[in-house]
Amino acid sequence: MDAFGLVIAAVAGLVAWVGLYFLNKVAINSQVKELLAKAKERATTEQPELPVAESDYVVEISDIALTCRTPDKITQFVSWSDLQQIDIITTDQGPLFPDFFWVFRGGQSQCVVPAGAAGEKEMLNFIQKLPGFDNKAGIEAIGSASNRIFLCWKRS
Repeated sequence: MDAFGLVIAAVAGLVAWVGLYFLNKVAINSQVKELLAKAKERATTEQPELPVAESDYVVEISDIALTCRTPDKITQFVSWSDLQQIDIITTDQGPLFPDFFWVFRGGQSQCVVPAGAAGEKEMLNFIQKLPGFDNKAGIEAIGSASNRIFLCWKRS
C-alpha cells in the first residue's frame, strides 16, 4: 500500500472512531435522561404509583458478564471480554431523583446501573479488583452534586 492509501485508511479509521465515540456518549446520556424522566414523571402524576427505587434495579455479576435488569424487565449487559471502560455519571438532580450512575462501556454493548441497585455491593467488590481501578474517582463522585463524568477504570 502506498503512502496515500495509508493516509486515507488512517483518516477513515479516525472518523469511524470519533463517530462511534459520540454515538456511545449520546446513548449513555439518553439512558440517564430516560431514568431521570421516568422518576420525575412518577413524582408529578396526580395519583402517583409507588416510585421505582434504585433498589428495584438488579445488577448481577457472573464469570462472563455484568447484567442489570430494570423494573420494566429490560436487561442490559456487558461481557467482561468486551468491557473497555467504567465511568460514574453524576447529575444535579439529587436528592429527590437518581443522581449517581455506574456506566459500563463495552465495544459492542453498554450497561447503566443506578447507585443503590440490588447487588451493587457485590458489583463494587468485583470491579475494585480490576487492575488499575481508581477508588479515588469513586470517592470524588460520591461527593459530587453536579453534572460530571468520573473515569474509574479503562482497559489498557
